[in-house]
Amino acid sequence: MVPEVSQEGLLQPYSTYADVTLFHFHVPAEVIRVTWEFAAFMDDPDCPVREVHVLVQHGSYPVITRNNATLRDYMYIHRTALHKVVTLTAYQPHDATVLPVYAPLPGSWFAAAYIPNWNEQMQQEGIIHKCRYSLGSIAMWTQKGYVKTLEVGGKQTITTHETLSYYRFYVPSHTWFLRVNVSSCQMLEQSVNRVWCVRSLTLSARSLPAYNPDNPDVANITEGTGHVFRETRPYADSYYYLLVASEGETRLDITIHTKECTTSSYKNLTPRIQEVDSTEYTISSQQEVRFVGTAAPINITLSVLEDGSIEEASRLTHDDINKSEVKDTYNSSQKETNKIKDTNRSTQEKENISTLKKVARLVHEKTSKLVEADIHSSVVEKSNKSVTDTAKAAPNKRNKSTNEVDWEELWPSSNETHGKPFVTSEEPWTIEPDFSSEGHHCYPILPLARIKHASDFTDTFLIQGRDWYITWLSVKRGPPLFTHLTLLPFTDIGGTLSITILLDELLMNATRQMISVLGCVRKGRAPDVVNGSLVCEEDQLTLNVSSHSRNTVEDIILIPFPEPDIWYLALQLVCYQNGLVSGCMVSQAMVSLDVRTQPCVFAGDSPCGQHGLCQETNRGMFFFTSCVCREGWQGWGCEDGDEAQGWSNVVTGVCLLTLSNLFFLPPAVVAFRRRLFTQALLFIATMVASVLYHACDNEVVSYCITKYEVLQFTDFFFSLLCFWVTVVGMGGIGEEYRPALHTLGVVVIAPAVQYSRTALASFTLPMAIAATIPVGHVLYQRWCKGSWPSLEPRQLLCRGAGITLALSGLIMFALLQTKDNYKYVHSCWHMVIALSLVFLLPSRQHPQLPASGQTIKPAAYLASDDAELIDVGEVTVDYTASSPVFHVTSDVDFLLTDSDGDPHMPDKDD
Repeated sequence: MVPEVSQEGLLQPYSTYADVTLFHFHVPAEVIRVTWEFAAFMDDPDCPVREVHVLVQHGSYPVITRNNATLRDYMYIHRTALHKVVTLTAYQPHDATVLPVYAPLPGSWFAAAYIPNWNEQMQQEGIIHKCRYSLGSIAMWTQKGYVKTLEVGGKQTITTHETLSYYRFYVPSHTWFLRVNVSSCQMLEQSVNRVWCVRSLTLSARSLPAYNPDNPDVANITEGTGHVFRETRPYADSYYYLLVASEGETRLDITIHTKECTTSSYKNLTPRIQEVDSTEYTISSQQEVRFVGTAAPINITLSVLEDGSIEEASRLTHDDINKSEVKDTYNSSQKETNKIKDTNRSTQEKENISTLKKVARLVHEKTSKLVEADIHSSVVEKSNKSVTDTAKAAPNKRNKSTNEVDWEELWPSSNETHGKPFVTSEEPWTIEPDFSSEGHHCYPILPLARIKHASDFTDTFLIQGRDWYITWLSVKRGPPLFTHLTLLPFTDIGGTLSITILLDELLMNATRQMISVLGCVRKGRAPDVVNGSLVCEEDQLTLNVSSHSRNTVEDIILIPFPEPDIWYLALQLVCYQNGLVSGCMVSQAMVSLDVRTQPCVFAGDSPCGQHGLCQETNRGMFFFTSCVCREGWQGWGCEDGDEAQGWSNVVTGVCLLTLSNLFFLPPAVVAFRRRLFTQALLFIATMVASVLYHACDNEVVSYCITKYEVLQFTDFFFSLLCFWVTVVGMGGIGEEYRPALHTLGVVVIAPAVQYSRTALASFTLPMAIAATIPVGHVLYQRWCKGSWPSLEPRQLLCRGAGITLALSGLIMFALLQTKDNYKYVHSCWHMVIALSLVFLLPSRQHPQLPASGQTIKPAAYLASDDAELIDVGEVTVDYTASSPVFHVTSDVDFLLTDSDGDPHMPDKDD
């Protein structure tokens, strides 16, 4: 067992893919078994036990959806090797969760871990202990020490010396057929209980075969016999492994044959490039061909002809065409075609060509010419000759016009074959004698060239022509057309592979038949072809476009987090009449191929649709994009609306979070009436900042007047500053010291908020400093004057109510607030904190008593919070009076009388 370096990471509750904890392991080749061990930890024994989900996948990141949300049919998420385990967190775990994988594929393996279904509590950092969960992982594997390599092409004899013997051989690129013949089994070691020469044979690609005695590929081979493995379109450029399970020493003969599709496989053809000017056409209900002039740009197309050669054409459309120009074009094309005919071809080949040559492209434009390379094939004429020849010959037979085509002449047996499967003739394809019985065919494969763009996950794949890149393909009737592209590890796995095909809409009215193009996508190997028909391995990797309606001319497959490999796409033209497959009345169908990698899910300005935002995550060596769904939508592309919030619910949340800030108006009005203008200004600023911040912080209805970070800073800063000013003002500090103390608050709060806006220290440190100021002032007054400041019962009641409301708000904010109830609890926090400021505001400060004989406003003597509501007149007070006790008998005249009737008291009339 060889251990991989152990890894550990913090676990998060899953809301988006950015919360997933990722691990990467590199498994070498020829590993018999790899074992992963996972242990989930928590940092405190009092923390609740959580369930942890771990997905292990080869090649790429596992696709995870929240609460198993449904995905659309065009989303392909199946993977070659994907395993899932569930474990529980523990303070000191003693047992680990073990995941064994037998015969793993070599290369990169990714483990994604997360905690599902956790309504995480939203709290200030440091108020209470926040439980932290983590996952430790370690991988160990057993690697086969030596695997004998077999040669391809000749017979070789092997002798097994172990119960399980492994052998390998290399399959090169462009291999389209593989045959492994195991024969002449001979038991060299006899035993009493030994009955079978070989218990089982297993063949697998890219990894060692997994030994499964209950379900082997081939079981119980007797002495002198053997078995033949056949594989069409095998995994190319890879090792194949053969497992021989025997009960004793055994001798076997093995012969390995491969068939590579090279240039010589296409009858020694070199790829032929044609420059053809073609016109758009339609076929009316009377099955007549007529020219259609359009004003469309030039589209470059590529097609594979029935003989295996490659045709590249420019698809031109024009506004004005006359028949004389078309006729000249026909003549020039015919002359050029006749120049390259091979006069030595056999009579049989001529008959095959005349049978298969039905309808090709109608060409026009008198300046167009046919340019071809030297081709040594006897089927060149078939691939180049257009329907013009047939159209020109038709008038001689049936006296029809040049623009008409005799469809009965082209398909004389169409009525007889109606309703039967249409099978392409196999005569043009060269098959070696050894493989003629295997059904092996070689098909040209068009490689897709990568066009790299500046942004990540925005590469496009185009077909590379001779001097240009093209997007339109001409899919002809007969054999399928194959293309392939290569996705790179780490570079391409963090986005989405998008494959879209679009059928030319002009075919919707081309014929009475329904014209369909079938597409098959496959990873690692080309799709299968059985009896000339394309066979798709999986329904979700099947593309189908047809001329039935505008809704069926386009089809798409999206593969999130695709596995790095060679991906193949095969296209084939299929026609239907009266619901049954029939021979096509058109020779080709124009298909636009759009293959690209894109961030998140969809192309365009909304990668996550209308209910999500696309975010990029770069975490060390991991780089990927994922969607952040809003308003309760779920799914990989935010398309699952089963738990989506209604519009009324969304509007209610926005209104609660914004309009609840209007409760800051009452303390602002009270502060203004008490001439506390600094506090009034801060309360208004806090209200405005909070409204703008929550209007921007909303997921659905978002309005940001400036950057989000600026709005968040101002909200937290003004909230703390208004508390600072209010608390400092409660100590009765003189006016000359207050500006300096307010500035001190700005100096302390601004760095604290910028350092961390959710940490406990950012709140407690400024408030602790603010509380020491009035407390220190009271203690100083007690030390200097020897008495405590007196408070009226009404003032004491107000202070108690304010402190109670403030503490209640802090408890809601710190302990009761979760992600689900955020809009309700946080709105209540706004209202409670704003109301607490009304009761915590200090009374209006009165000036010192004036000297004798000065005129004062008697309201200055009142220490009540309602002093500013009393309107009194001015009076002159003689402070030399002997009586120390006075009674206010009139709020209007402010008359002072001696309770004992002192004769020194001035008379009212004086």
